[in-house]
Amino acid sequence: MPRYILTGAPGAGKTIDEVISLQRHRQDVACLAGDATVFFDRSPVCTLALCRYLGFSPSRPLAREVGRVVADGMYETTVFLIRHQGFVRATATRRISFEDSLVFEQLHEQTYRDLGFQLVEVPAGPLADRAALVQQTVGQLPP
Repeated sequence: MPRYILTGAPGAGKTIDEVISLQRHRQDVACLAGDATVFFDRSPVCTLALCRYLGFSPSRPLAREVGRVVADGMYETTVFLIRHQGFVRATATRRISFEDSLVFEQLHEQTYRDLGFQLVEVPAGPLADRAALVQQTVGQLPP
């Protein structure tokens, strides 16, 4: 079953070990999907990038999970990097400036590349165009 990651710079972080548990749960549920293509909204690699951005050492559970998903090929090596829309809308949980989000976006991208993933850029634009690009790319990838 193909499992693709949709990623991009988040606005703010969450408690790291709780995120790892949620991501692991989503992986387990996706395994029940049979041969269907599954898309994940982020992955443990995103959480690792966030740790690096914030200057934290990754927790042991995070380091183990990143090592496991890479070694086990949990996700396809093609990752869709959803680019920023040119602004960040502040919310109660999203407190990052647009300028800081650009720095994080670069670190995020490098973290995936360092782990051997190939990124497909999904540029800013209408949602329908972005979704069409993802669908078209998946349709062209070898099974």
